[in-house]
Amino acid sequence: MTARSSSSTSSPRKLQYHIDDHDWISKLPDELLQMIVSKLSTEEAVRTSLLSSRWMDVWKWRSHLVLDMRKVLETTPKERLHRASVQLARSMTKGD
Repeated sequence: MTARSSSSTSSPRKLQYHIDDHDWISKLPDELLQMIVSKLSTEEAVRTSLLSSRWMDVWKWRSHLVLDMRKVLETTPKERLHRASVQLARSMTKGD
């Protein structure tokens, strides 16, 4: 992000920010992405898979996952829990 001053001389000086459309974080080495994801909760780490195709499998590199089944059981019927478990199991296998 770079700052530029406004060309208007009558108004107070304003800064306009140019935002690059480049995804710089996704270009970081795998080791740094692993460090970033390790600082997140399991739920937040899984959400990173929506950022881009580069991030799709990053959460799977975590050394441990904490699944709070109480959350799921309180808000989801048994049938939906089963489907969610199957989807989670499928997403964790690299073959699919």
